[in-house]
Amino acid sequence: KVFFEPASIKTPAPPWTHVVKRAPEPKTVVTRNACEIDTNLVHIVKRMPVQTGIYELFDVDIEIAALKDCADVLVTDAVPSGARFIRSEPRSLTYDGVLSWQFAKLKRGDIERVRVTLRAEQEGLLQGCATVVSIPSGTVSTRVR
Repeated sequence: KVFFEPASIKTPAPPWTHVVKRAPEPKTVVTRNACEIDTNLVHIVKRMPVQTGIYELFDVDIEIAALKDCADVLVTDAVPSGARFIRSEPRSLTYDGVLSWQFAKLKRGDIERVRVTLRAEQEGLLQGCATVVSIPSGTVSTRVR
């Protein structure tokens, strides 16, 4: 009699398979007037003043740093309820209170900066949410003679 124990049978992996390493989870750090988002491809920092006065203009700064080569980087920022959008540099696409900036390609080490100017329209706590998405990219080349 021959008995097979399935757990003891080892089938070799085909030669074309490869190990896919799972990317670490994104990290977000939030303080009262700043937040940092690290996606392992892109790191963004958003800063607002701790306090402003009613009807005063104030700036929101967003710094986008490429940790690795990436493409189609999309940063969004919601205009807080109780504030009015005045302008942004660079110009943003705006839809329903959400501002967005797209960067076609960033190389590792590239830094982009966005400044949004808002006006406080009511007293209270103003909160805005920033997001970032990107796609890993790689570049290859060949020499032509």
